[in-house]
Amino acid sequence: MAKNYREELLKLANGNIDKKFERLIKALIFKEAFKFEQVLRKKYGDDYVEELYSDFVEKVLRSKGVIQNSDHISTGYIRTIIRNLLMDKINGSYQYKHYSLSEPVFISDEGNEVSFEEVLKEERVPVAVSEMQNLIKAIKEDLEDRDLLVLCYYVHYYLYGEKREMRGLSKANLYKRWERLKPYMKRLFDGLREEEVRAFMEIYLSEVCNGLGL
Repeated sequence: MAKNYREELLKLANGNIDKKFERLIKALIFKEAFKFEQVLRKKYGDDYVEELYSDFVEKVLRSKGVIQNSDHISTGYIRTIIRNLLMDKINGSYQYKHYSLSEPVFISDEGNEVSFEEVLKEERVPVAVSEMQNLIKAIKEDLEDRDLLVLCYYVHYYLYGEKREMRGLSKANLYKRWERLKPYMKRLFDGLREEEVRAFMEIYLSEVCNGLGL
C-alpha cells in the first residue's frame, strides 16, 4: 500500500516542522517544476522552490479540515496540489487568466521550443480511484458555489448526455463560467485515465450535485 502522508500534513498544518518531510516536498516541487525552470527563475528568481514551498504550506493550512477528514493521502495527491500551485504561479490565477497551450515555455537541450501542451503529455501521475473523494474536497474548497453548480451541469451532460435546467444561471453566464473553469479542470484531470475521470464524475455527482439538489 502506498505511503500515507496524512499525519505529516496534519503536523505541518499545526505548525510542526518535520525537516525530512520538508525535504521530500521540496524534492517533489523541484521535479515537477524542472521543465518550467526558465519561466520560474525569470518571474521569481533562484529561490522559486522556496516560493512554491511557502505556497504549499499555505495551501495545507487552508486545507486542514480536508486533511483531517481524509483517511489516506498519498504522494500522488500531494503532487496534484503541487502541480496546481505550479500552474497558478505561471498563470497568476486560474479563475481569470489563461495560459496558451501552444506557447513555448522553455528551450530543450536540443534547442527546440517546447510548449506547455507537450510538457503535460509527459510523466503523467495517475491518481487512484480511492483518492477521488480527496480531490472533490479540494475542489469544494477552491471553487465558489456557482462554479460547483456549473461543474454539476457539465458532469451530468458528460455522463448522461442530458442538459439540466440551471435556475439562476443564464446560458451566457453558464458558458462564461465554464470557460474559466476549463484550465482548472484540465490540470485536475491531467494524468487520469478515462475510467478514472468517469469515476471522479460519478462520485462528484453523488456527493456534491445531489447535495445541491440537482
